[in-house]
Amino acid sequence: MRYRSSSFPRIKGYGWGFTLIEVLVAVLVLAIGLLALAGLQLQTLRFSQGANFRTIATAQAYTLTDQITANRSELPKYLTIGASLSSLTSGEPTCFSAAGCTPSQMATADLFLWKESIIKSFPATSNAPTGRFCESSQLMVPTNTACDGTAGAYIVQVEWTDDRKNTKTTFGTSVRP
Repeated sequence: MRYRSSSFPRIKGYGWGFTLIEVLVAVLVLAIGLLALAGLQLQTLRFSQGANFRTIATAQAYTLTDQITANRSELPKYLTIGASLSSLTSGEPTCFSAAGCTPSQMATADLFLWKESIIKSFPATSNAPTGRFCESSQLMVPTNTACDGTAGAYIVQVEWTDDRKNTKTTFGTSVRP
């Protein structure tokens, strides 16, 4: 009696291991595709985080611009404090009561609350985001505009560390008096 190794008939010229090799190649191609999709998803998350930071910076810059426009009589005070905003450690509004704030107190309070809002708006990994308000002779605001103190335009800038590139990123807007 003859012993058969399989109940399936063997086709002439067809190797038994060929199907297993095909499956292994298909799994390898699928794995490479899934790794590529995971990398794409990671890049998407990084770019959306950068866009979120830019949105926060835009909102913060326009908030201060609106506050300054509403309290235009204290523009010199905004300029004095705003140029060195990082040194502003006090200014917690104590005038928010029934009597109200004077325009000068309001300017100090606006800048203090704006600085605090910037710090709270960005995550702790952003290495202390900062903001400034100053005068410049340039109306259009490239991200590296220097505050030259020359009248012409007022610049509001928000700066933070972009985690994607580990570099400082600056958003700025300018207004004319």
